[in-house]
Amino acid sequence: MSYIIDSSIWIDFFRARSSPSLKQQLARFINDERAMTCEPVVFELLRAASKTSRNKVEMQLMLLPIVPTPTRLWADAANIGQKCLGRGLTPPAMDLLIAQVCIANDVELLTFDQHFAGIARVTPLRTTLLDRMLK
Repeated sequence: MSYIIDSSIWIDFFRARSSPSLKQQLARFINDERAMTCEPVVFELLRAASKTSRNKVEMQLMLLPIVPTPTRLWADAANIGQKCLGRGLTPPAMDLLIAQVCIANDVELLTFDQHFAGIARVTPLRTTLLDRMLK
């Protein structure tokens, strides 16, 4: 099954202070033929990329297929947000958008971000929460 690599994974992959062993483990997920990305993840990464790292980030992201952005992304993500609020959860807006892209395209999300575990409890989002202490 295909999966989207969340921004939290990419950030650790590109971060200079991340351990070489963590980067090596993340590279296995990133280089897997099932790995994909989506426009909200690309946006999150590129808006925060430094001038010196932007080209490297863009080049890496270009290697992955981009899943289609659903036409009702904003409205459906808002509905997810309401469901989360009903359960006492307040995930960031960008996480709601990423979750909705995954749900609409029936792909799993690979992440370090705990917010997605909460979203998955109130939606059909499939997520794999990785540990930064990967073995």
